[in-house]
Amino acid sequence: MFIAVPLPPDILRIMNHKFLSCLLIIVLFQLSSCLKDNTPPHIYLLEALTFESQADIDQFHAQYHETKIIDGDLIISGKDIHNLKGLKELAIIRGKLVIEDCPALENLEGLENMMTIEGSFSILRNTTLTSLSGFGSVKELGQNLVISGNDSLASLAGLIHLGSIKGNLVITGNDNLTNLAGLENVTSIGGILDIDDNKSLINLAGLDNVHSLESTLSITNNPNLSNLSGLNNVKHVGGDFLISNNNSLTDLTGLENLMYVDSTFEMEGNSTLKNLEGLNNLYAVGDYLSIIDNDNLTSLSGIEKLNYTGSLSVWKNDKLVSVAALMNLVKLTGTLDIWNNSVLVSLAGLDNIEASTVQNIYILNNPSLSTCHVQSICEYLAGPSGNVSIKFNASGCNSNEEVIAKCGSK
Repeated sequence: MFIAVPLPPDILRIMNHKFLSCLLIIVLFQLSSCLKDNTPPHIYLLEALTFESQADIDQFHAQYHETKIIDGDLIISGKDIHNLKGLKELAIIRGKLVIEDCPALENLEGLENMMTIEGSFSILRNTTLTSLSGFGSVKELGQNLVISGNDSLASLAGLIHLGSIKGNLVITGNDNLTNLAGLENVTSIGGILDIDDNKSLINLAGLDNVHSLESTLSITNNPNLSNLSGLNNVKHVGGDFLISNNNSLTDLTGLENLMYVDSTFEMEGNSTLKNLEGLNNLYAVGDYLSIIDNDNLTSLSGIEKLNYTGSLSVWKNDKLVSVAALMNLVKLTGTLDIWNNSVLVSLAGLDNIEASTVQNIYILNNPSLSTCHVQSICEYLAGPSGNVSIKFNASGCNSNEEVIAKCGSK
C-alpha cells in the first residue's frame, strides 16, 4: 500500500530550484546547438527599415538576402535609387511600405514576391515613375493606398491582384494618369475614396467592381474628367459625396446605379456641367444636397427619382432655368435654400414636398424668379415652423407677403 507523505517546505524549495536550474541548462544547450548548426538567420527582421540610397538596397540584399518578413515599416526614399531588385525576397511587411522622393525610380521591379502589407502602401512624389509593374501579388491592404505626386505615372496596372483596401484610397496629383485601370479587382474600400488634381484623368475606369463605399467619395479638381464611368456599379455612398471643380464634366454619366448618399452630396464649381443625367436612380440624400456654382447648368434633369433629402441648396447656377426635375421630392427635413440663380423663373417642381417636414426656407437674390407660390411653399407659409426669408427676387416673389398673396389667389 502506497502512502503519500508531505515533504517539508525547505525540501520543496530546494527541489524547485534544482528543477529550474536543470531546465535553464537544457534551453541554453538547445540554443547553442542551433547556433552551431548555422540555422539560417534573418528570415524575420524584428525592426523597421529605411533605405536612403541604391547602395543601402544592394547592401541589404548582400547581407539579408534570405529575409522575407519585416516586422515594422519599410521606408524607401533616395535620389539615386533606381531599382528595388535587392528586395526581391521580401514577402511580408508588418507595418507600412512607403516609396517616396525617388526621382530615378521608373517601376517597382524587385517587389514581385510581396504578398502582404499590413499597414499602408504609399507611393509619393516619384517624378519618373511610369508604371507600378513589378509589384507583387498583394490582395489586401491593411490600411491605406496613397498614390500622389507621381508626375509620369501613366498606369496602375501593377495593382491588378489587389482586391480589398481596408482604409482610404487616395489618388492625387498624378499628371499623366488617364484612368484607373489596374484596380479592376478591387471590390472593397473601407475608408475614403479621394480622386483629386489628376490633370489627364478622363474617366474612372478601373473601379468597375466597387459596389458600395463606406465613407466619403471625393472627385475634385480633375480638369479633363469628362464622365464618371467606372463608378457604374456603386449603389451606396456611406459618407459625403463631393463632385467639384471638374471642368470638362458635362453630365454625371457613370452614376446610373447610385441610390443612396448617407451624408452630404455636393456638386460645386463644375463649369461645363449641363444637367444631372446619370443620377437617374438616386432616391435619397441623408443630410444635404448642394448644387452650387455650376456655370452652365441649365436643368436638373436626371434627378427625377429623388424622394428624400435633409437640406437642399441651389445656389449661383447662372443658367439654371428650371427645378422641375425635383417633382418627386417629398421629404425635405432641413432647410430649403434657393439663392443667386439669375435666370430661374419658377419653383415648379418643388410642389410635392411635405411642408410639415421643412424647417427653414430662404429664397434670395434670384432676379428672374416670379413664381414661388407652389403648393409646398404656400402650405409652409400658412404655418411656418422655422425661419422664412423671401426677398430680392422678381415681382410676385419679392417678399413673404407677396408670395402669401399669390397663394391666396390660387
